[in-house]
Amino acid sequence: MCLNKGSCVFATSEFPSEIPRTQTRNYSYTKPLATMSKSRINLSFLLLLTISFWQQTLYAQELTPFEKNQFWGYKNSIGEIKIKPQYQYARKFSEDYAVIAQNDSLGAIDKENNLIIPAKYGYLKYVGNDKFIFGYRSKYYGEYNLGIISSDNEIIVHPKYHRINFKNKKFYFTKQIAKVIGQSLGSDTREILYKYGISDSLGNFILEPKYSNIDFLSNGFIKVQLDFNGDYALFDNNFKPLTEYKYMVIGEFFDGLSKVREGDYFGYINIKGEEIIKCQYDLNYVFIDSLAIARKNGKAGIINTKNETILDFKYQSLGVPFKEQVVASDSLKWGIVNFKGETLLKFEYDNKLSEFKGLTALQKNNEWQIWDYRKKKLLTEKYDEIKLIEGDESKVLGFGKIKQKKYSQSIAYARIGMKWGIVNYNGELLIPIEYELNDLYEKLKTL
Repeated sequence: MCLNKGSCVFATSEFPSEIPRTQTRNYSYTKPLATMSKSRINLSFLLLLTISFWQQTLYAQELTPFEKNQFWGYKNSIGEIKIKPQYQYARKFSEDYAVIAQNDSLGAIDKENNLIIPAKYGYLKYVGNDKFIFGYRSKYYGEYNLGIISSDNEIIVHPKYHRINFKNKKFYFTKQIAKVIGQSLGSDTREILYKYGISDSLGNFILEPKYSNIDFLSNGFIKVQLDFNGDYALFDNNFKPLTEYKYMVIGEFFDGLSKVREGDYFGYINIKGEEIIKCQYDLNYVFIDSLAIARKNGKAGIINTKNETILDFKYQSLGVPFKEQVVASDSLKWGIVNFKGETLLKFEYDNKLSEFKGLTALQKNNEWQIWDYRKKKLLTEKYDEIKLIEGDESKVLGFGKIKQKKYSQSIAYARIGMKWGIVNYNGELLIPIEYELNDLYEKLKTL
């Protein structure tokens, strides 16, 4: 089997030394085995020699820019000058091309020093697949008019875009729409709007650069906005529209549903863009384990993905449901209820801390106690302060960012007096309360 760069590596069966293996199988084992062993050694040596030669050839072809007498050229990895110093500046090769500066302009060469892209541009960047982002300086400092050009020097997209990025085999375009609204001391004051678009790797537009906002969701879907401060539509990962432009908010998908807002009310859509739960709530949050907190008529309750009420809308605020229990506030005080609305802990606590699906603590009279979800009771040990180590559940409710936990159990910093320790969700002290807080950071690594 031949590789490029002029070197060949042969499969074992292509070597003559492999033929005796089938021809000598009926003879005495002494000499044929020695012959076979020698053949294997010779074969291994040949393979190592071939690979070594191929690697040396490959490394020798790797070119690195160097400067001499204020001009730039290229050397290979063994120090041989392959392209003599002749350029104002030279960048590293990317695949088969390198961007060089000549006469205060940028162009591109190949490894044979052939000028692939003439040196006449103010901006030039190779992005792969034989494509370059190129452009000219605009009237304004630090700004360019950019397009896409091939290694054959063929313009694919004309240079008229403020910014072009290449990522995940797609080009992302930013179009600047500017209007001069004033002048002072030779400088323009401009009113600027930006429009965004996306093309495939060949420069064919998938989304024309006419959108005021394009946001990718974690499942690959896209929410797009035509007009600044206008409504959003949902597109699938093939860039096909699933909804009309009618939502002020489109969130991430959890349990197959995304929270949306139309006008003053919130609901949910599925991955087909269908409004499974009509926009009827004052506010809603993401679904977690098929349950979501929503607000109606100023009160919070819990619904499931079928829009059935799991916990009545009668609470001022709710935490994330866990083990069919939820931290709730009726007015200014916190307590804990189950899904039947039965009070497990009276509403007489001033504050609460809750890790997502983990440790929950409540405060009364400046003292903190931990809630035991298994025993459904408050543990007796009291602390002057508790600090969560993992993420607060409020961040999950607000943004739907569920991070993988670092630790095997739910833990928190706990303080009594001036000393700190680490306690778990069962109230067990994992590290005694006898340290400065800064000293616990190192000890935390042992858990």
